[in-house]
Amino acid sequence: MSRPISMPANHQLEVPVYFCRHAESTYNAHGDSSPDVPLSERGRAQAKALSGHYHIVLCSPMQRARQTIELSKITYSKMLVVPELREVVSVSSDQLAHERSWHETRSQAQERCAAVLQLLKSEAAAAAAAGGSPRILLVSHCVFGGRLYAHCNADSPRCPKLRNAAIVPFPVTTLSGQKSQRNGKMAGL
Repeated sequence: MSRPISMPANHQLEVPVYFCRHAESTYNAHGDSSPDVPLSERGRAQAKALSGHYHIVLCSPMQRARQTIELSKITYSKMLVVPELREVVSVSSDQLAHERSWHETRSQAQERCAAVLQLLKSEAAAAAAAGGSPRILLVSHCVFGGRLYAHCNADSPRCPKLRNAAIVPFPVTTLSGQKSQRNGKMAGL
């Protein structure tokens, strides 16, 4: 992960953050319990309909998330595959092909949420320091997305519905530790 960049306390930065749950997978479509399931035919069509430009895309390593980005018309300046954005492991389709069977604890998922938030802050600060006006897209999964939302919004843990292949504003704790009330933007570096 990148080191956060120090900036003057009076510098203000607003960074729009968006969340995209992967397009429909074969597990979503018909309960395929194979490890690391791919997109269904419908999911492939959903992914192809996605578009937009983001400065940074942070993507889960799971096949269905990577396929969502690869098949989409989404453009970006930088993309990182972030292991911490994977789905919470509770069924075999949430496991990578090379993994043995295991289940993730709530505390393990919370540790991943904290790591994603730190990476998000670091990438936003680096982009701003480089003179960018970053828009950040997280491509992940339903259960992990809900936990990440709750982690980033402790005083408002009710997560919006995360539908397959829908890009939604994703409010997060601001870079200064304060909350922004506008359209999922982080503010206050």
